[in-house]
Amino acid sequence: MSRTPENLDGQNSKTLEQQYDNATNILLRGAETNAEEQCINKPDFILPSDLIVHAKNNIAAQRAYYQPATEIDRLATFSINWNSLRIWTTAPSVEQDGKRVILTPRDTPWLKTQQCFVVSGVSFEQLEAGHTWQRYASLAELISGLHNPSLGFSEEVRVAIHSRLVQPLLDVTLLLLGLPLVLSRKNRNMFLAIGQSLILVVLFMGLTMACQWLGSNYILISPALAAWLPLMIFVPWAAGTADALLE
Repeated sequence: MSRTPENLDGQNSKTLEQQYDNATNILLRGAETNAEEQCINKPDFILPSDLIVHAKNNIAAQRAYYQPATEIDRLATFSINWNSLRIWTTAPSVEQDGKRVILTPRDTPWLKTQQCFVVSGVSFEQLEAGHTWQRYASLAELISGLHNPSLGFSEEVRVAIHSRLVQPLLDVTLLLLGLPLVLSRKNRNMFLAIGQSLILVVLFMGLTMACQWLGSNYILISPALAAWLPLMIFVPWAAGTADALLE
């Protein structure tokens, strides 16, 4: 859904939005991505200070191919072949917190001479889609992403997860708030009922969006409370106005 109509099959290259791997603090950047081959054209990965070896602070090449984790090797990696930076050929693999982050041919026999692997928890689909991935991802994918330290989801995503859960209840609540205004026997003025309904919808949506904004920026309320607070406010109101349907 994040692709354009001209590139539904993923054969055309797409400009890469640089993204941090929050687990390793490696900046994944490059010129373009190709979904069909799952590769990055002209990758230029910037390493954090604690991973810099041999005075090199980046890994640049012509292409980097994504290789998902398997049952045997549970590390998802970007396989990089380079023409320059030959010093990496003899350099040892780089570890961070006891885990190998950059695999080199010196102590990884199955790697070719001019090849290295950069371990990352960011999948190719997430890297290719950029920030739009969070918008189009399913609820299960978002919840799974919360447990992925490489993604580092913001509070806005946490609000979105709770908002998706509470949205059906909010829709029903708004319906129950609006029905008494339209169907009440006391109110025979159609234009007045329409005006009241419009004000109700604006108030309902405005308060909901305000709570979500506060939760996304963690101002006064938590992300979970930001999504559920409108329900806590309007459900008692809806229950109190339900008697109007019977009058």
